[in-house]
Amino acid sequence: MMKNSKKKSENQIISEFHDKYNRRDGGAGKGDSPRSIFSEKYQNNYDDINWSEPKTQKKIFKKKKQ
Repeated sequence: MMKNSKKKSENQIISEFHDKYNRRDGGAGKGDSPRSIFSEKYQNNYDDINWSEPKTQKKIFKKKKQ
């Protein structure tokens, strides 16, 4: 004779999936501050770049007709 195996409901399967893959025990929480992932050299270089629009437009060079 076969034993009656209990099948999990769809909601139970989804709940177990979320419990397994959406753990809250290692990620950044509400109170955690963001961490800088860039090196200090990169940050300094980024700060030194002049990000404003150029005052003069660059000229487009066209080929001379021969």
